[in-house]
Amino acid sequence: MSSSKFKLGDGSEVRLTKGLHGFRVEDNSATITRDYNGPFGYMKDCYRKFLSELKKDEKLSIIHLGSGLGYDLLWINDLFKNNNRNIENIVGVDFTDYKDLRVSEDKFDYPIEFYNMDADEYLNITNFDKFSDTTVIVFVDLFLKGIKPIDLVYKNEFWKKIADNINPNYIVVNRCSGNDTHDIVKNSIPFQTYDKSSYSLEVYGLEKA
Repeated sequence: MSSSKFKLGDGSEVRLTKGLHGFRVEDNSATITRDYNGPFGYMKDCYRKFLSELKKDEKLSIIHLGSGLGYDLLWINDLFKNNNRNIENIVGVDFTDYKDLRVSEDKFDYPIEFYNMDADEYLNITNFDKFSDTTVIVFVDLFLKGIKPIDLVYKNEFWKKIADNINPNYIVVNRCSGNDTHDIVKNSIPFQTYDKSSYSLEVYGLEKA
């Protein structure tokens, strides 16, 4: 595919073109990568850090809100598999239906679920209490176009839903060039640790309820 029309989750039509690291929106307002070794190394560094700090027998659940084509999740799958770690399940949620552009589920070694829905809608229907014996990591990566998160990321209700309906141990926020989320999160949910691990990422450590 050299160039093709494509509808984003909000219904707006863009034109995708083949770029160095996969598909991108032609006006450079977004990158839709399917390159396993492509950009966004800071995300990979974050998961390498989790790998080094978590106990070897710790069971994990990983939920990526804004998973795009899902190749970041495939990279995580391989990282933890190659280090003999246990992932109970991986969940990818994205507002845009990428259809056959999305990574195939049969490439994963761990249980994988993809949801084509708004992140807020997903939070309304999910309940992760049944995974109370797992370490749950939520990765918030919610962009539509541009390099700032969508407005939902800066609403108190969003964070309260994450805490109430998922009950995670860690929340990682990719804010790219958007404003810090610290003050919003501080006024929404209790957390024990906060680490601005890179220019783009904020990591919250929570005590499970």
